[in-house]
Amino acid sequence: MTTIPENYDDAVDWVQDRITQWLADPAAIGLEVGDVTQLQAMASQAALNRTARNNAQQAATGAVGVFNESAKTMRDFASLQVARVRTFARASGTPAVVYEDAQIPAPAKPSPRPAPCTPTLFAISLEQSGALTVRFKCPNPPRVSASTYRVERSIGAQAPFVFLVNAKERSFTDATVPPGSVDVTYRITAQTSTKDGPPAYFTVRFAAGNQAEIISQGTVESKAS
Repeated sequence: MTTIPENYDDAVDWVQDRITQWLADPAAIGLEVGDVTQLQAMASQAALNRTARNNAQQAATGAVGVFNESAKTMRDFASLQVARVRTFARASGTPAVVYEDAQIPAPAKPSPRPAPCTPTLFAISLEQSGALTVRFKCPNPPRVSASTYRVERSIGAQAPFVFLVNAKERSFTDATVPPGSVDVTYRITAQTSTKDGPPAYFTVRFAAGNQAEIISQGTVESKAS
């Protein structure tokens, strides 16, 4: 640890705290009067310079705040003008010319929205009535929202898929499973107004005692034979 603080502000305070004592009798501590007097002047000048620095920093802080506020006001008003240019360009027969004259880039054409994802992680619960409630996940990509889910059902190994319901949530209840059914396969397709996602398949096997379990699920139809 150094005797004199490394921090310049602390070093000035350290010298000023001792300089009067040193001047009282420099020879008693092995110093020259001239050197101590010079050190006193240096400390005084450093203290004055510190005050000037602090004042300058306060002024700079105030100036920064004034600049930031004025620049924000200018930018907000400029944004309003850009919005007006864009509105004018959209109504113009030659929008590219308007943007070029204004030195404003034309808006990029939006990329097509991606298709919704494939439903996954199916879970089921069988009610006492025999109705089957199905829940699943479908983490859609960005810019895909408001999906519905087309549910189709096939009973048995060879039967075709028949439309069941358009689910608005990531769940549905099938209360129309025919009594005595053994294997029922569902095909779930996430849909938007413009695109369908890849369908998912899952097969439920019913057993005696009001039991049901998922025996397969994935993106490929796999019916038990």
